[in-house]
Amino acid sequence: MASKAEALSSMPRSMTLTDLPEEVLSEIFSYFCLHCCGEFNPDKGVGTPQQHKRQRPAQVRDKRSWYSLNKHALYSLALSCKALHPIAEAILYHEFAPGYGDSERSIYFSFELRIHPFMRTVGRRRDLAEKVRMISIDQTIAYRENCEESLEALKQGASDLGIDLGAAWQRRVAEIRHDPDYPMDSYHRAWLDTLCSIFDPEYTWLAGPLRRLQLELIAMLIALLPKLEHIGLEGFWNFHHFPDDPLKVLGVTELPYLRSYEVRTDGFFILDKAVNLKELSIYNVTPSEITLLFSERAHVETLRMTGVRHLPSSVSHALRFAAKNLRSFVYEAQAEDDQPHYESTRGEFNAEVIVGMLREYSQTLETLHLDFRGVVYHSPRCYFYSPDFTLQNFTKLRHVFLSTGILFDASRGIDNTESTSEPPHAVISRLLPPSIESLYLAWDCPSVSGVEAGLVELAHAKQETGCLQHLRRVGLHYSGRLEEAVDRALEAAGIDFVYERWPTLQDIAYDERDSEGESWGDDDDEDEDDEDDDE
Repeated sequence: MASKAEALSSMPRSMTLTDLPEEVLSEIFSYFCLHCCGEFNPDKGVGTPQQHKRQRPAQVRDKRSWYSLNKHALYSLALSCKALHPIAEAILYHEFAPGYGDSERSIYFSFELRIHPFMRTVGRRRDLAEKVRMISIDQTIAYRENCEESLEALKQGASDLGIDLGAAWQRRVAEIRHDPDYPMDSYHRAWLDTLCSIFDPEYTWLAGPLRRLQLELIAMLIALLPKLEHIGLEGFWNFHHFPDDPLKVLGVTELPYLRSYEVRTDGFFILDKAVNLKELSIYNVTPSEITLLFSERAHVETLRMTGVRHLPSSVSHALRFAAKNLRSFVYEAQAEDDQPHYESTRGEFNAEVIVGMLREYSQTLETLHLDFRGVVYHSPRCYFYSPDFTLQNFTKLRHVFLSTGILFDASRGIDNTESTSEPPHAVISRLLPPSIESLYLAWDCPSVSGVEAGLVELAHAKQETGCLQHLRRVGLHYSGRLEEAVDRALEAAGIDFVYERWPTLQDIAYDERDSEGESWGDDDDEDEDDEDDDE
């Protein structure tokens, strides 16, 4: 009879992680990486970047940060054994995004003072620097870095690149001061004086130069990472442009791997270097702010505008960066702060006008997102919606996001001042593109009965007119529930109907200020229901 030890030795050995093939391990570990999970893929359909970032469960303040947990998992795997180390380490360094999304709301983890050690690592380990595919940095995190340590990090980064930073900055200052094309206000002159004396041990740090130094730190970080595919700097919002190109002196003339860029103002002159950029996301653009410097080298196929002032100049300026084959256009409007200027333009700038500005892309556009909730809450919907609005000429448009008023107010005749002999379902089918596959609707406070009737007519349009035959899905951002007749009509037409969440930038801002970590819109839901009851 075999002994117990012999019996145990004859049993098959259980499998461990190290027994799995490398490609399987990479697939498992990639679950903890934003880049590997496709967070920055250009083709995401409708939605703003901020809405995409909120599709995961909300970060609760008294819970551990979801982003730190992901990074800790990869860090632990990299340290667990030699066999797993190279696979986990490579994925760990795919991204540098401290406090990404809402993860910084956690009170149990701080994302401060992370930039310097990361720069030291990628400067020393050029193999890891080449693995970094994305960075996303908020202004507040950058500004909390220590100034003396930032200067040392800059000098070390320059040394890793083979650059004498002091000499390079001296040449930089000399070129700027003798070039009449550079703007030279008092702020810029003060920074040039700082560059000349910053290496003096007796130099006294002031708030303005300190903040400017942190911006130089971001430029150095970009220079250290040669294969960046995504840069997120939308969190930098109140800083002056550099008087010159901070990347040029670091030897960066092109960013050939860069595919997507999130920005408010391009103070780092990145657009002119991103020769293969596919996606550009612009935040909070207003004519009173520093606008993006135009680059003839930028030809983006996906253009997203989030929280922009509702003015023609905002759209026309952004469209200058679009390629001839623009595939996706996202527009989320916000009321103009300069009320007299806003009052003079609001009646002339509506959804129909924006569609007219996109007419040259009618044969290429596949995704269109028009969200007017940020302006209709300040003025009557009749200023922004037109009965002449139509997407009929957009032959490849498959995914459409509209404020409910664009579709249903316009189809009835705004404020009942327009009448039509066409039946409602024929009008609705005329408003939408024939190639549409999915329709997303954002509630902007019309009457509930009007939206219900409009959706029923939408179902009839597919069944009775032979139009909209590709439409398979309708999503509605609404806190309540519509009559069951709506569900039945859409189901009979072969259309899936779902309730979804598409918070505006303002909704997200309110959520981030919520000290209790509640999910967005709880109070708004009650207000929305109250408004519905009033109607």
